[in-house]
Order: sequence, then C-alpha cells, then structure tokens
Amino acid sequence: MKRLSLTLLVISGMIQYLSAEKLPDGTVVGDSLIEKAHKQYREYSFNSPVSLNTPLGKKNLKYIHFNTDRTIDTIRFSSEDKVLTPAGEVSASEVQFYHYGSKPYISKAVLAGDFTIKIPAGSLYLQKNDSVSFDCFGHMHDVTMSGKRKLESGDSVLMVSGSIIKNAGDVRFYITLAEPAVIKTSAGKLKFIEKIMYNLDGKMLSGKLEKPQKAVTPQGKLTVTGLSFHPEGGVSYCTLAAPEVLDTLWGKMKLTGNVRFAENGKVDSGRCDGIQKLSFSFGECRVNGSFYFDHSVMWSDFDLAEDTEISTPFGRLVITKGFGTHPGGSMAWFTPANEVKVKTAYGEFINKGGKAMGLYPDGKPAYFNISEPVTINTHSGKLSVSRRIHLYNDGTLGSAEIESPVVIKSEAGNLTVKGFVGFSNNGKVKFASLEKKAMLKTAAGNLAVQGYAEFDEKGSFIEGKLASPAKIRGISYRAGSVIKLNDKGEVTSPMPGK
Repeated sequence: MKRLSLTLLVISGMIQYLSAEKLPDGTVVGDSLIEKAHKQYREYSFNSPVSLNTPLGKKNLKYIHFNTDRTIDTIRFSSEDKVLTPAGEVSASEVQFYHYGSKPYISKAVLAGDFTIKIPAGSLYLQKNDSVSFDCFGHMHDVTMSGKRKLESGDSVLMVSGSIIKNAGDVRFYITLAEPAVIKTSAGKLKFIEKIMYNLDGKMLSGKLEKPQKAVTPQGKLTVTGLSFHPEGGVSYCTLAAPEVLDTLWGKMKLTGNVRFAENGKVDSGRCDGIQKLSFSFGECRVNGSFYFDHSVMWSDFDLAEDTEISTPFGRLVITKGFGTHPGGSMAWFTPANEVKVKTAYGEFINKGGKAMGLYPDGKPAYFNISEPVTINTHSGKLSVSRRIHLYNDGTLGSAEIESPVVIKSEAGNLTVKGFVGFSNNGKVKFASLEKKAMLKTAAGNLAVQGYAEFDEKGSFIEGKLASPAKIRGISYRAGSVIKLNDKGEVTSPMPGK
C-alpha cells in the first residue's frame, strides 16, 4: 500500500512537471498560472501572482520579460512595490533593467503612486503611471508624464506634460507647458506656451510667447514672439513680431524675424527686411536675406542683392552671390564673378569664376578653388592638387585634394593618399584620405588603418579606421572600428569593450 502511494505521488509530480513552463532563466512555473506565453519574445504574463527571483530579490509578479541572454529585462509587480532607484525610493508597478557586465541596474521605473522629483527647473510632482528613466551612470535622463503635472519653478507654478528628456552630454533639456504660464525673466514677466528650454543650472534658455509681448533686450524694449537667454540671464536672441530698425555691427539695418545680439548689444546675425545698404573699407554693398557672424571661424557671412564691384588684393573685381568680413572689417571671403589670378609660393593659380576665395585679415590668400589639377613642389614632394587649396598665413600648404594616388611620408609610416590631405603648419601630415590600407606606428603599437588617418601636430597617429582586428591594452577591437588614441596610447573612443 505504501509502495502504491509513493508511486502515485511520483506520477503526480511528473504530471505537474510536464504541465509546467520552464522560463528562460530555468525557473519552472505551472501552466495553470500562465495567462499568456510568447516564447519567441521571451515574455510571460500570469493570472495569479508568481514569486520569482529578480534583480530586486524575490518578488510577486504578474509579468516578466527576458533578454536574449536570459537576463531579466522587465518585471511588473502583482501589486505596487517599494523600489530604491537613483532618484530615491518610489512606489512602482513596473521596473526595467539594463545589464553592465554581470550586474543589473534599474533603467526605468513606472510609478504606482505619487512621487516628487527634483529636476534642474524645480520640484516636479509625479503621479501614478508616470515613469522615470536613468542612464548607465544612474543619472535621470527621461521623465514621462501620463497627464498634467505641477512643476514648482522659482516663483512660478507651471503645469507641464509629455516627456522631459536629458540626452547624454547635453547641458540642455526641455519641458512642455500643458497650459500658458507667466514666468519672471531678465526680459520681464512674460507669458510662455509650448516648449521651454533650460540648462542644468535650472536657468531658462529659450521659450515661445503666447502672443507678441514687450520684452527688455540689449536694444531696449522690443515686441517679440520668442526669446533665448544667455546662461547668466541676458537676452541673446529674440524673434521680432514686426520689422524693426536695429543697430548692427555694420550700422543700422531694418530686420525681421530672428536676431542675435553680440556682447556689445549690437545685432550680429539676423535677416534683412528688404535690401539694406552697407559701407565697408572695400566698397559699398547692397545685401539681402540672412546674415550671420560665425564664431567658429570669426567672420560674418552676407548675401548680395546684386553683383557688385569692390576693391580686393587682386584689384577691382565684380563679386557675386555673397561675401564675408573679419571682425576688423576687412574682407574674409568673396565669390568673384570671373576668374582671378592668385600668386603663391607654389606658383600662380587661377581661381574659377563663381567659386569662393578666402582672405586673411592682412589680405593674403587663405583658400581658393582651381578648375584644373596643378602639380606643385611641397614639403611632401610633388603633388598633383585640385579643387580647393588652403594656405597658411605664411604661404605654406594647409590642405588640398589629390587627384591621383601618391605616397606621402608621415611620422607614423608611408601613406598612399588620394582625395583630401591636410598638413600642420610645421609641414607634418594632419589628415589623409587613404587609397590603400596603411600599417602605422602608433603609441598603442602597430595598427593597420584604412579609409583615413588623422595625426596631431607632432605627426603622431590619433584617429583612424581599423583595416583588421586589433588588440590594444588587452581589449579586442573589430575591423572597421574607428579608434581614437591619446598620446599615451590609450583608447579614448570607443570605450573599452564597446
């Protein structure tokens, strides 16, 4: 009798086991508890709470989703559960994870109750079904709201909605107003709508106004529809509600739309309201359309309203399309209507009509465009150069395009170059488009590089695309990976293991 009971017990256990589901992590769950099982997607929902091991410990769950490597991606609790996140302890209904190495981290928590979170713009009052996401360093990068939420920001109480996203490396983030809000700014108390941009110090950077309003700007009160601010608070941009005559770096101009203010309060970028006449040391020009001061190269760009004859280091010329000026007022670039002869230490070149030419503040040629290849003697030997040629202020070659493959010596090894090649002012190769792969000596050892190679002022390799797999400091990198090195031979990008 005892033997029969034992046999029946074993048979019963086998039946239960055969009628159970084995989850990707090896856990066995009875079929009667599984509501839905999408095995191909590795996700399971349960009709009754199931106690499972999770990165947060043993939890009663109603849903679980696994990654391809059988680690847990998402869990939903059968009832709300207290969870410690990088933003503090929250009552959560769902948690998502990311895995770095063998360790899991919380990447997202869906709230099951109220939670107040500090963001740079102030205190945000979240509610049930809102979610908070975190990056791999535990920093909040996304808040998604399922309805209108209250944000206490300085002296203002704002109603916001949607998502607040902070991208890695970005010092800005946006909030979306659920309803118009009056906010105190350096330009006055103004009523804003839609998106407002802040920096990580919680200072407003830009916003759109509900309707045209008077705002205090570097040029007095102007009627505007939008504003941007410097981090310290002053107005940097505004959108004019109607054309205004304003002071620019080049005199008074009638402007429309967006305008940008320089440090001295004058406009350095904007859009002309019709043709405007400006006087320069090289002549008078009628400009139209947009103009812009480019801080990356420290010169301005203008669109010409008509072809104009001006004085240049190459004589009186008719220019077309556009031109630019240096901060001191001298010409930075122009587009000649016809061919222009350019004398250099490498001989005489012909700049093609309709192609831009650049000048240094002292009038020496900075760059020009030729239509036919020309062979010149350089510090890297004879090169057949074409298209745009750049010169340093002392007249030495800065960069050019190479028509036919040529071998150029570098500190790291020989380079077979075709396409763009750049040189440092000391004559060493700075950048090269490679026709063939090159085996180069680097601070990380010998590397086979293809496509292109970049070097520092000393001629040492700092960046390129691997032509074959390489192991650097014990880390393996695939062929095709773009590798960046510092002067110690350490890989700065991609991060080791990526």
